[in-house]
Amino acid sequence: MSWYAVEALDDALSDTESLLLPFDLGTWVRLAIIGVFAGMSPPQAPTVSWDAPPQAALEFGDKVTDPAFVKLVLGVVAVALAAGVVFAAIGSVMEFVLVDVLRSLDVRILDPFGDRFGSGLRLLLFRIGVGLVVLVAVAGVVVPAVLAGVTGTPLPLLALVLTVPLLFVVSVLAAATLEFTTAFVVPLMAEHG
Repeated sequence: MSWYAVEALDDALSDTESLLLPFDLGTWVRLAIIGVFAGMSPPQAPTVSWDAPPQAALEFGDKVTDPAFVKLVLGVVAVALAAGVVFAAIGSVMEFVLVDVLRSLDVRILDPFGDRFGSGLRLLLFRIGVGLVVLVAVAGVVVPAVLAGVTGTPLPLLALVLTVPLLFVVSVLAAATLEFTTAFVVPLMAEHG
């Protein structure tokens, strides 16, 4: 009886050693750049919270009505959103570059990046589409809760009987879809174009 998994691990170990040894700083830096960007896709949103004193909350409320402050906040949000999209696009392309590097054992960035740019953008658009579906499911939970709070009647909360399980199902399916896309679709797209 042959141990195919052990043989595959031996092959993977020897390929990894041939890629990383003898030590070459340029190869390691290029691998680090590819790994960082490929690991950033899909982007993770950091969360920040703090407790503000009541006086600070009142002062902040006064600033919100200032048009210059609103323009500043909208500008910062727009720049952050644009930067997030750019990094997500680079990360999506770098996933294909990583697959190419692992297949060829030739660590290059620019040529594979140019070759895989279209595939990476299609991957990004697919992920954005999945994210929009999840966002619609989240809105299905948030909107009834906000309506119940605004109107003061609990009637809109009846929608939560359907939308909360729907959000759960959509979230699980979206997570599975994105994980299978990264694990299986990206390598298949890289191989078959």
